[in-house]
Amino acid sequence: MRVFIAENQTMLKTALTGILNLEDDIEVIDSAEDGRTALTKIRNLQPDIAILDI
Repeated sequence: MRVFIAENQTMLKTALTGILNLEDDIEVIDSAEDGRTALTKIRNLQPDIAILDI
């Protein structure tokens, strides 16, 4: 499962990425710190799941 994370707090984004990467079937493919960048990256990368803090 390919996951994208949008989160502006670096510590939380790092922690969430680390937890998700512990799972063999989950790959955090990228992240963004703001909504505009997140939308662009999500459109381009087509993740299975996007976790958004908006």
